Amino acid sequence: MSDANGQGIRRVRTRWERVEGKRDRDVLEWVARFRFVTAAATAEQFGVDVVNARRRLKRMEQAKLLGVMRSGGTAPIFYVASAGRQLLGLPWRAAPRGDLQRAHELAIVDQVTRFERHAAEGVRVLTERECRRAEADGAGQFHVTVRGEGPRGLAERWPDIVLVDSQDRRVAVELEFSPKHTARLQRIVEGFLDSREYAQVLYLVDSVPLARRLTRLIDDGTARRSANATNRMFDIRATDVRVLAWHDADQAVTEAIDAERARSRPRERAA
Repeated sequence: MSDANGQGIRRVRTRWERVEGKRDRDVLEWVARFRFVTAAATAEQFGVDVVNARRRLKRMEQAKLLGVMRSGGTAPIFYVASAGRQLLGLPWRAAPRGDLQRAHELAIVDQVTRFERHAAEGVRVLTERECRRAEADGAGQFHVTVRGEGPRGLAERWPDIVLVDSQDRRVAVELEFSPKHTARLQRIVEGFLDSREYAQVLYLVDSVPLARRLTRLIDDGTARRSANATNRMFDIRATDVRVLAWHDADQAVTEAIDAERARSRPRERAA
């Protein structure tokens, strides 16, 4: 009787370990899509409470699958460590610097989760890392060329997020929160306007002045391309680039950005 009970307990334990191992791998694959994540973001993605998410991440850290960085006053951030990358068949990568663009990276995690929750059937949501791997595997070009940057005057710009539908139509999404010099912002916008890889580009912003700057650069760049067109037999239209309010922006900021967008709608209709 005791032997039977012992075998039953071992079977239950083996089944539990198999299920937990699958869940750990799901979490590991998800974390690998980003530079780093928090326990709160993990809880949101997998529909569990933060305590359980933190417990799993901590256990995976102890197993050397994840690394963790802690900074006073902020939530710990977790990333895929060398052993985890080896398990997933990913190349070695240095540990990320959590002090660089922390808010921006966590906003990307949040936005990807939102997109995946509400995306239409057949729509895939790709992070920058997934776009880089897809391009390396021959799935087409995901970066856009930015002129006037880089050692040879050309640089690659990778969107923060890319939406791909079942017919391979692509929408690039840029989360633009930190101010850039107007000249650099213009070069990036020009790169997206000239891109033929994307049907549309969406800038998500939380600042009215930045929304105005972006809208002006987009409108001016589109107008120049129309004025400089010399052969109407070819499709010389600029890519459709738009500015939208970030979902977490204040209501007053959202209304002001929407008003700015409304003033630019004649250009959008023309596109």
